Amino acid sequence: MHSNIELQNFSSEMMAELVVISDYFFGERYFENHIYPLYLQYPSSILKVAFSSSNVMVGFAFGFSISLNRLPEFISIPIPSTIHLLENIGILNTVAIRNEFQKQHIGKLLTQQILDEFRNRKIRSCFAIGWKYQDTIAADHLNKSLHFQILGEQSDYWLQETLEEKFRCSVCGKICHCSSQIYYQSLF
Repeated sequence: MHSNIELQNFSSEMMAELVVISDYFFGERYFENHIYPLYLQYPSSILKVAFSSSNVMVGFAFGFSISLNRLPEFISIPIPSTIHLLENIGILNTVAIRNEFQKQHIGKLLTQQILDEFRNRKIRSCFAIGWKYQDTIAADHLNKSLHFQILGEQSDYWLQETLEEKFRCSVCGKICHCSSQIYYQSLF
């Protein structure tokens, strides 16, 4: 399907190039102070990186699993009573693809790899976090194409992290008031 794209697990040699992509899409220091600490904190983290046939990093996707009692740290909107959550929950946290490689289904390929890994680990519930600014929702088409359902919007999702100066939002500047669109999918 994507014979010109190679997926790899993250390694520290990829850090500098990954930071460039992350800074462009999410803001200064987002990878170093948001994704990487989560990657280190959760041994179950999955950080997939895509490379072109000319060995150019074209994007990445990041997910991790948490126990049910940690869910409120990431999702604060009400969860419908029709959703029955088990002990381990997957969080699809971030997907970023360089502009010149978008609309080639690379984000979908990376995300599908993470969802497959969650299934292999017997994780049966997954939440996806989509960045939202005004009428723009990043990864909305991607999440819907993978059969995620929208649960709702969580206001000021990254506010606390920017107040603590962990990163600088690429849209808002120093203090981030972007929301997140929260999605859910059963992985049975």
